[in-house]
Amino acid sequence: KGEREREREREKEIEKMNDDEMLEKVFWLKGKAAEDAKRNAKNMATFWDIVKENDVKECSKPVGGLLLSVASKYPKKTPIFCRSVLVKHILCGDITAGKKFDSALNYLKKVLKEDQFDEEAMCAAAGVGIECSEEEVKEFVSNLIKDNDGTLEKERYRAVGKLRGKIASHPRISFADGKLVNAVFQEALEARLGKRSDPKNQMEKSKNDKGKKGEKKGKEKKEDDEVSRFLDDENFGDSLPDAIRYPPPSENVQKTPELLADHLNHLKKINANVITRFPPEPNGYLHLGHAKSINLNFGYAKKMGGLCYLRYDDTNPASEKHEYIDSILASVRWLGYEPDAINYSSDYFDRLYELAEDLTKRGKTYVCTCSVDVLRDLRYKGLPCEHRDYSVEYNLKVFREMRDGKHPEGAVVLRMKADITSGNTALRDMIAYRIKKEEHPRTGDKWKIYPSYDFTHCLCDSIENVTHSLCTREFYIRRPAYEWLCESLELYTPPQREFNRLNVRGTVLSKRRLLKLVQGGFVRGWDDPRLFTLDALRRRGFPPKAILTFCNILSVTKNEGASLDTALLDLCCRRVLDRDCVRAMVVLKPLKLTLKNWSEDESTTLSAPNHPQKESLGTHTISLSRVVYIEKTDFRLQDSKDYKRLAPGKVVRLRYGPCIKCVNVIKDDNGEVVELEGEYLKEDVKPKGTIHWVSSPVGKKPLEVEVRLYDRLFNSDNPAGLEDENAFLKDIRPDSLTIIPAAYTDPHHLAGFKPGQSAQFERHGYFTVDVDSSEEKLVFNRTVALKDTYNK
Repeated sequence: KGEREREREREKEIEKMNDDEMLEKVFWLKGKAAEDAKRNAKNMATFWDIVKENDVKECSKPVGGLLLSVASKYPKKTPIFCRSVLVKHILCGDITAGKKFDSALNYLKKVLKEDQFDEEAMCAAAGVGIECSEEEVKEFVSNLIKDNDGTLEKERYRAVGKLRGKIASHPRISFADGKLVNAVFQEALEARLGKRSDPKNQMEKSKNDKGKKGEKKGKEKKEDDEVSRFLDDENFGDSLPDAIRYPPPSENVQKTPELLADHLNHLKKINANVITRFPPEPNGYLHLGHAKSINLNFGYAKKMGGLCYLRYDDTNPASEKHEYIDSILASVRWLGYEPDAINYSSDYFDRLYELAEDLTKRGKTYVCTCSVDVLRDLRYKGLPCEHRDYSVEYNLKVFREMRDGKHPEGAVVLRMKADITSGNTALRDMIAYRIKKEEHPRTGDKWKIYPSYDFTHCLCDSIENVTHSLCTREFYIRRPAYEWLCESLELYTPPQREFNRLNVRGTVLSKRRLLKLVQGGFVRGWDDPRLFTLDALRRRGFPPKAILTFCNILSVTKNEGASLDTALLDLCCRRVLDRDCVRAMVVLKPLKLTLKNWSEDESTTLSAPNHPQKESLGTHTISLSRVVYIEKTDFRLQDSKDYKRLAPGKVVRLRYGPCIKCVNVIKDDNGEVVELEGEYLKEDVKPKGTIHWVSSPVGKKPLEVEVRLYDRLFNSDNPAGLEDENAFLKDIRPDSLTIIPAAYTDPHHLAGFKPGQSAQFERHGYFTVDVDSSEEKLVFNRTVALKDTYNK
């Protein structure tokens, strides 16, 4: 009797509460959590519907949070009836937060009709009834540690992510109490490896580490560690990071079960787990941002055992050229990927036209003769135009006249009758076809009308049975239009997934702006090494592996991040080039040094390693004779205690060679130092420093090469965001390119280098032979300096 009375009193108390009080006192939602929930009025309305439907008058804090999650995450296409069943299992404690709840939702996403729902199947998918004892968890973790003992010994705590992945994929342990699993797993790890803070579990320090003063901290250290992790992975390039994973094709929600079944049968027939595509428009050269998309689309297909197509989105004949088509394919292959098929949107022009007629016959298109300004204004206001209610017969008649060239360009368009009042402007009666009386690079003059991006993109994805339509984040707003068109035609609808667009500070990536730079003569072409097109990066000497590492490090998220500094890309480049680049001594600004105590007709050869840490790369010989050339910057008239280079009367070592002493300085009429005289020391002494140098055999001159030093093209961090459209052209730095026409190096070591080959010029950086090189003279581009000096 006492319990019933308390229940009635509680019910009366709840009846007097307003919504805010109920959120706090019944469902445990208060403070920031409650404020965040109330911001979405639609979700809150659904939440209260759930409460009323299931007569919820009391619940625990975890259940209150789950009910709110049901309101916001319940699949839109799943019948409401199933929602009550899900809530029932939440209220009785069968389905809890985490893996069980997520698994239940994944099951419900596939349920499109009530007769497809099976409560037992949902419970099985959600792990209802699975109870893992502490002994079972301990036994599993113990076996996991033993089975991966070799990996743990080699990678130490870096292997934790892989082991957690195996825990998450286990059919029973994944449903166990998360806190228990974490505690047992952590205890087992420490028993095997010791604490994470132990010295043996820290990243090894380099030989040149100077201790605390020289240690990298914060973001810089994290980036360097990430680069090391990818480059040290023996399977690097074979797959994307484990964190990048999307739902499988079997979870692609379709309008009817038959569409999904046909799609899965197609995948089975061609023996592909997934199908992705890279769909560039051939109206320019690819840039660094495209590399991220290439790596994601081709890399994901490779990782999942699927296919990736290269599909040229060639629906605008005015801006497309074979030059761009060829360069796009070359860039994809340069990055190490081979398309499983090379397609064009124009391959489907006949099919797309048939679908446009089909959509028209369904009453979902109309012909519109509004001017561009009127159409834009009406779409902005969400208002229909006077043509929206034309009959199907009239729309079909005029559309066929458009096809046959009976209307002038710009006079009429075919629009899709979607939702003109939608809050999403991308869904407001999009253009499907427009008139363009230009010859197409592939179809010639066959077509007088061409489909828009909104009409072409999703239908080509559907025709090709793409399982994952991976797009940059700005296409998120167009996803409803993408899905609307496929569903209106009752076609398979590929799921669109968005990822963060790659923005780079201090440059421009827009093809439109790049074209202005090229056509205006501000740069030497699309492959000018100061640009960030893939052709430019290739010419400058960036290895594909560095670019892919850079892309892998960047998180693939929907959150629009800040623009990235190129320092991370440079870091990736240094780490890749450092592995195999031979070393060479090159003097950029030569100063002649004559060794007075060296015979005029005598020369000798010295041996120098091609790589200081890799004996397998061998050695090369360098010549030493009476005349030596050093860097002008390695000499000064006034010496000081902290100066480690050459000065009058001072002893330094020639790298890989003897010690020398400056005994005389020769100046010109203006007082400029033009030559030095010195002596080599026959006895070895401890010098103040070491300098690099170049000499040659008697009777020969050093090899003269041209060196091009590149720096940032623009002054500002965001040249594209300046006050007007062309302001970025006035922001170009006059010193972004420095040409040294006559640098010196040994006449034998680099003489046989070909365009694309790289070497480290000791103390200067990494350099790559340019395509402008000839048999008479080599031209080297500085790919990247030895250290990041920008803003230092």
